[in-house]
Amino acid sequence: MDKVIIKMMKNNDEQAIKYIKDAYLPFIYYILNPFSLSQEDQEECVNDVLLKIWNWRRQLCEDLPLKNYVAIITRRVALNYIRKNKKKLIFYEDMDIFGTYDYYEKIDWSKIIKQLKYHERTLFIRHYYYFQSIETIALELGTTYKAIESRLYRLRKKLKKILNKEGYHGSF
Repeated sequence: MDKVIIKMMKNNDEQAIKYIKDAYLPFIYYILNPFSLSQEDQEECVNDVLLKIWNWRRQLCEDLPLKNYVAIITRRVALNYIRKNKKKLIFYEDMDIFGTYDYYEKIDWSKIIKQLKYHERTLFIRHYYYFQSIETIALELGTTYKAIESRLYRLRKKLKKILNKEGYHGSF
């Protein structure tokens, strides 16, 4: 279905946006939820996401899942919205394992994440990419806050080693 939607978008068929909304709207809200935005702010972000997807339609690759594009664009729209409107400050530096925002963006995360075990990758993505709280992750995994906190601590230590091994020497 993704290939069909991308082809429609590349042919300037605006009906593709309806299909994206039908298929990915719950996923977009899932990504926006941890940012603690009001319903109005979330709706504004959703509209911005759909507009950005439409504006990027020429660059979309039909061989990649549309869900990946939706996730990346949604996350960036939410972060930019928060920064622009100063609703809540999020700094990559506060995540312990990252240096500056620019430095973070230069890291080849797909290569780094492939070196993690499945459960580590899942935890990393949920906490650092989707900004899910430790409480939410613990509740959904049926474990304690302390257990997730410990896993994240060990994961940060492991990521620091991997990043250093891969040549990303910075202020982690």
